Amino acid sequence: MLFRSDASKYLIKKHRGGRAGGDGVLFEIWYAVYRAAVLIKELIVDGKASSLPVLATQSFDYVDDLTISWEQASKKHHFQLKNSGGVSWNSGDHPIAEDFRLQKQLNDGLGITSTVTTLVTSDYRAVDKLSDSTPSDIASFSGVEGFAFAETLNHMLQVEPRLHDALSNLCATADLDKVEKLGTVLVGVWVTRAGAPSGIGELWEAVLAQEPNYVRFTPETDVVEKLDQILMQIDGFSYTIAEGYFEWTYLDLDSGMLEYPVNSDKFDEFQSVIIKEEPSTFEDLERHLI
Repeated sequence: MLFRSDASKYLIKKHRGGRAGGDGVLFEIWYAVYRAAVLIKELIVDGKASSLPVLATQSFDYVDDLTISWEQASKKHHFQLKNSGGVSWNSGDHPIAEDFRLQKQLNDGLGITSTVTTLVTSDYRAVDKLSDSTPSDIASFSGVEGFAFAETLNHMLQVEPRLHDALSNLCATADLDKVEKLGTVLVGVWVTRAGAPSGIGELWEAVLAQEPNYVRFTPETDVVEKLDQILMQIDGFSYTIAEGYFEWTYLDLDSGMLEYPVNSDKFDEFQSVIIKEEPSTFEDLERHLI
């Protein structure tokens, strides 16, 4: 047996108890969406994945508010989320530190070779104190992180820059309305799964199925590399793909948008012409933007 009987009974009771309602659940949702967005950008959009992790909430664990598991790497990251002040390591009937200890023991017993546990609090003022007071026997695998809380996604994007940046990095444009729209879709995809284990690729595919025009294109649908190289060497010129269309800006002097979407034959023709002619100045490029 991995544990004494009282620890096993506590794990079963904790799992059956589930989550409390209210702001605590909302805090878990915002944080899960943040973590999902970061992983999607790094592993899928940037194509750095050797393997894709699975996210879950309320798993059969001692630290179960959010788990991220890499099965092939035998790695698991657990998050304890506290949307309240006065958080401490050792208070209460079942202290956070003890849950972290038990989680490490459980994972070791299950053959998981890499365990990380993180305490996430909405009280940024407490982060340094909690970090400094981390019990020595869990310090090697445990950390503390601050994450702001608000009751709406729009407000969250304003008070928690990391959530805004994570979603913005997936969005075709940094416009707040578009970032919020994409975030709303990802929130919906996550909530619909009710915390069930979900692959990061599965989550992203569900977002693309609902709102493909708001997302930053993945390598399979992006402009070809040669076109990007040509356009980026033209002084003062920049572009983005917004809602499926090619939008451009030249210094503060001019801007516009191609009238056809990037997934059209006409855009393929546009790419071919630019690659063939290789314009080096905006004047050379301008006639193709009309």
